[in-house]
Amino acid sequence: MNDLNIGVVITTHNRPLEVVRAIESVLSQTLICKSIVVVIDGRKEPYLDVINSYRSGVKFIFVGYSDTIISPRNAGVLAIEGEVDYIAFLDDDDYWLSNKLERVALAIKNEEYPDVISHKVFVNGGKVVWPRRILRSRESVAEYLFMRPSLRSGDTFMQTSTLTVKRASFLEVRFDDCLKKHQDWDFVIRMDKKGFKFLQIDEILGIYTVNLGVHSISKVSNIDLSLEWGKKVLGDEQPIILPDFRLTVISSQYVASKNLLGLIRNLARAFMPIRSYYFSIAAKYIIRLLISYVWERK
Repeated sequence: MNDLNIGVVITTHNRPLEVVRAIESVLSQTLICKSIVVVIDGRKEPYLDVINSYRSGVKFIFVGYSDTIISPRNAGVLAIEGEVDYIAFLDDDDYWLSNKLERVALAIKNEEYPDVISHKVFVNGGKVVWPRRILRSRESVAEYLFMRPSLRSGDTFMQTSTLTVKRASFLEVRFDDCLKKHQDWDFVIRMDKKGFKFLQIDEILGIYTVNLGVHSISKVSNIDLSLEWGKKVLGDEQPIILPDFRLTVISSQYVASKNLLGLIRNLARAFMPIRSYYFSIAAKYIIRLLISYVWERK
């Protein structure tokens, strides 16, 4: 792997304008990538101008209207052409700094070719940086993502547009074709459980967009789906991880949906399994959540 070959998979759904920015950020990289695949999840017609603008150098494929159910990201990896060592993923409303792939490639070589690489991002192009801390040695990915000291977003962060994955390792796990939410969390947790090596680069290499457009997966509020996923994937982790998932992710969804009764019930269920551990911090969480709830109603 002296000459590291990186392919790029960009996924898009009903965002023809935003995906141009994502594509341009890949084409502007100081390290030229081996192959670029744009996966259009849905109708082709809104993207005709985009497709015509990139007739060479970018491959477009379509999913979503066939009988075969496949994750757009999985489809993109399978469509990558040529010999590629690593795959970098990018969502249509995010974009990269021009040195992202160069810095990732350097880190891969310096750290003995890890399987999953992530990095820090600016949020919405501003000065806010996520994550505020990176993955610690011997810390599981589930612990990192959900055992958080506060309710603030961005204390920890590992999202699709920050991920570069060794191709051979990816093909052993892949994204879950059936999941409607939390595909990125699910993927990295399963990679971690398989024993693959993770590296989080302590550098800002991209821009992550929050709440841009109505089609973001993050805007689809289905609390039952989140709970089902949490119980399935986090149930065999440390006993405090699933309650922390309830306190952070699930409680935030109840706040967003302005469901105060659901919020209170969820807090009670989160505290109940390990009441002694959470007793000292329960007041802090409840106060912050209620303040957030009142603020959302204004």
